[in-house]
Amino acid sequence: MLFKSLHAISQASRRIRTAKPICALTVVAVLVVTAQIAHAQQLTSGSSGREFKQQGIEAVPFQMLTEQTKSKLEPVLSKPSIYRRLPKMAIKCDPDYFRFLVRHPEVIVEIWKLMGVTKMQTTRTGPFVTQTDDGAGTLSDLELVYGDGNKHIFYGTGSYEGSLIRKKLSGKCVLVLQTEHSTDGSGMPIATSQLDVYLKVDNFAAGAIARTLQPLVGPTADHNFVESLKFVQRLNETTLRNGPGVQMMGDRLDIRPDVLSSFQQVADLTFRRGRAIEAARSVERVSSTPEFRTIRSR
Repeated sequence: MLFKSLHAISQASRRIRTAKPICALTVVAVLVVTAQIAHAQQLTSGSSGREFKQQGIEAVPFQMLTEQTKSKLEPVLSKPSIYRRLPKMAIKCDPDYFRFLVRHPEVIVEIWKLMGVTKMQTTRTGPFVTQTDDGAGTLSDLELVYGDGNKHIFYGTGSYEGSLIRKKLSGKCVLVLQTEHSTDGSGMPIATSQLDVYLKVDNFAAGAIARTLQPLVGPTADHNFVESLKFVQRLNETTLRNGPGVQMMGDRLDIRPDVLSSFQQVADLTFRRGRAIEAARSVERVSSTPEFRTIRSR
């Protein structure tokens, strides 16, 4: 829109500066209010079964990885101290939005911080690497070593020092995330995800302690994964309702400018796709409405 005077520009700028915080707070409020409302579907329970562990390894596209990457992954995959296949989940989410959020976890963490539900710090330190301090004793670096439309492989290193275990633990992990994208009967996109987790603790004695704690660690990991995906669905639903507001909310996130730009673009794309799906559904409803003719007696 073109403004005819500097005064009009000044007034508009003040309105925009005021509207952005209000709109962003509205989006956050919606996410908080709907925190317990999620229609995500848990398809399976978590498991540590050997057959699943082998299936996860077979899903890794080793032929697509460099020798350096394979040398990091193979020791963890072959002899993990802890293995867990987390629950398979089906959520409503745009495929490009889902892939972006998987590849940029710092965006989710920053939204959580804006909502006041975490003190976790996640910072991007490279094109494919993020560093996280969970505020409870865990420090980690997570690298995306492979990603395509339906599969993401992460390699992580980290340490834990806290009240759960007196001895400091350090180790490495491999995450194998597989996702199938489909649509439901109304044309809305569905993302069905399954995550295999392989954790190798460096110290043998500490590894024994970790295996002892696996009955506790497994269900906790299951719960966190399920709740994280439910949140992704809530964010997708909020974006469908108020895409411009979600884009404005992005301005309040402490993320790199290039990541912010990509987030706002994919949020806009998700919003516009949702509008197109809803428009198509409206046309279908109208076309399927029975035609009633007025009959008049002669």
